[in-house]
Amino acid sequence: MAPKVSVIIPAYNARNTIAYALESALRQTVHDIEVIVIDDASYDGTSQIVRSFNDSRIKLLCNAQNLGQGTSRNIGLKAASGDYVAFLDADDALHPNYLESLLKEAISLGPKAVLASDNWICNSRMQPLYRMFGLRQLQLSLNTNPISLGELISHRVDIKPFINRQALLQANVWFLDGARGEEWLPFLVNLFVAGFQFFVLDAPLYYYRVHGFNISKTYQGLTREVQALQRLMKEYNLDCEVLKFLQQYESFLNQRAPWVALRCGLVREFFISLLRNPNAFWFPFQKIKDWYWRTKLLKRPARHA
Repeated sequence: MAPKVSVIIPAYNARNTIAYALESALRQTVHDIEVIVIDDASYDGTSQIVRSFNDSRIKLLCNAQNLGQGTSRNIGLKAASGDYVAFLDADDALHPNYLESLLKEAISLGPKAVLASDNWICNSRMQPLYRMFGLRQLQLSLNTNPISLGELISHRVDIKPFINRQALLQANVWFLDGARGEEWLPFLVNLFVAGFQFFVLDAPLYYYRVHGFNISKTYQGLTREVQALQRLMKEYNLDCEVLKFLQQYESFLNQRAPWVALRCGLVREFFISLLRNPNAFWFPFQKIKDWYWRTKLLKRPARHA
């Protein structure tokens, strides 16, 4: 009998975090699952850590060469056999009720519903700091009301989608091959074009680890994300709302670019990006505003994964 949910975890040099991610997936209140780990040609012993788990629900796939997160997730999707698929990064974790909560809503909402939960933003030790929806000032009403793709983009909310696998296969929606961190927004846009609706739970059930090695912190990763956005706006006949918010998000990334370059020690790229986007000079002041919101949110009690 096929498992109810397939949890897909791409992993590259994740020796220090993969065990924590796997443990969080295996201790779900939904036991009828498979956990597919795609080792993307790691050289730090990630596969050995995965093999040390004595649980038949784990499937380990090893890429012969490094292919990136997008291709690795596609490999995981092709190997999956669950009714639903969920995605977990190798340095993140899930609340024990994550799959049960999303599965319950997904069954009631139908095959073309894309579910996600709020995220706890955590430090490197996985201590929850603040909730993403609160930081991004995303206001939700009833959980069963769909949220527009434009609203997700405008609030810069990153979601890990929970999807009906057969509906996904029938729509022929895949991640960008070769993508290395910039694959999520194109994937969500493809789902939107294919007629899927988005629903988010106002409950922090996904734990996102922030550390110095996050791809989103690199200048190269930011550049690839801008290029992916430009391809989306060029190749798709998107409605005016989505197009407007994509353009605004591109502007946000361009304003962020000089400061990411400077943090990465790329002085030449810093000056080039700043000359191209003079408004980027004010970007640090927006970060101060975000810091103020984080300070308020940190005063709220947090639950641990």
